[in-house]
Amino acid sequence: MQTKTCLPERFSKLMLAVILLIGGLGFGIIGFTVLPLIGFLFAIPMLVLAGYFYRVHLNEHCRIE
Repeated sequence: MQTKTCLPERFSKLMLAVILLIGGLGFGIIGFTVLPLIGFLFAIPMLVLAGYFYRVHLNEHCRIE
């Protein structure tokens, strides 16, 4: 029963982390090819946020493992 209550939270955090990871990788590629300074200025915070949203626990019972 507990896994059903945690499923929406786990799914939304995972999808947000994946979207931020894809965005960070995209800006990292832009940083290597087109706009080095601007690409890396956006890539690094997005990758940090992706890791944060993957690891954050809003509820102690709901964890991404």
